[in-house]
Amino acid sequence: MAVSDADAPFEAGRSVPFSSAQSMAFFRQRYWGPSADAPAWRRIDTAWLDGASELALALDSATNNTSLVLAIEFGDGDVLLFAADAQVGNWLSWQGLSWQVKDKTVTGPDLLARTVFYKVGHHGSHNATLRQAGLELMSKLKIAAIPVDHEMAKLKKWGNMPLPELLEALDKQASIGVIRIDQDPVGAIPGIIVDPLYFDIIF
Repeated sequence: MAVSDADAPFEAGRSVPFSSAQSMAFFRQRYWGPSADAPAWRRIDTAWLDGASELALALDSATNNTSLVLAIEFGDGDVLLFAADAQVGNWLSWQGLSWQVKDKTVTGPDLLARTVFYKVGHHGSHNATLRQAGLELMSKLKIAAIPVDHEMAKLKKWGNMPLPELLEALDKQASIGVIRIDQDPVGAIPGIIVDPLYFDIIF
């Protein structure tokens, strides 16, 4: 039974009008009624919604590169960059972005150039940090933090996470150092206090 006659799957001569069905004892008892004679499975008004949660999960699995990226700018101009799961497409899109902030224009490359802390994107995967249009623009980078569990990545067959070449590039670019959540730093890093549960970073 459709919600309205306009939604009915059959032509008028082969169906019971919705308004008429609502007034018929048979349908009131076996379709809308609260009794055991009217089980919920008989109602298909909203059956099309049944797959909504499965669809949402499928879209989440099939769609990537839709992360919210935060660039937090301080009064002195320094920027903290949290790239979430941003991948190549995101990085390329930032190159043409600009904002008018009071009397100055701020651009995507400008924010990258003033980044002092970078939360490495997408667990340090092969396509998560652009080199020329990304990391190489971070001339003020002090600390890079990689949220990765290498052993879990291997177990899940996600590939090389973090990518060795990216680790090498980060080591060269970050003046203070690189930290990752699955390893304690090899040695003391200035301004970083290591706790079993977190890193305390002081600039």
